[in-house]
Amino acid sequence: MQTCPLGANSVAGNSLPINPGRTAQLLGFETRVANSFDAVASRDLVLRLLAALSIFGVTLSRLATDLSLWATAEFDFLKLPDEKSAILFYSSTWRAAAPEPWRPS
Repeated sequence: MQTCPLGANSVAGNSLPINPGRTAQLLGFETRVANSFDAVASRDLVLRLLAALSIFGVTLSRLATDLSLWATAEFDFLKLPDEKSAILFYSSTWRAAAPEPWRPS
């Protein structure tokens, strides 16, 4: 956090004729804040990160839904291997827990 927030003034900026780069140097900062909103709204980064993660999660969900739909018999666009299919996993788990009466175990 070696950026100088001088001149941000609650997002409104500064109307005085100052040189923010020179002022930051004189005060011992490495650099000045490029945008006044970034100086006072530090929660912006967290919100952007959460929004990006949310959008990424929705995209993955839509992709998974499309892939499972395309693997159905109606579309038959994809062939999923049996060992990777969730339906087989659940059916084999159910079969192990409660064997079907017409199939001897």
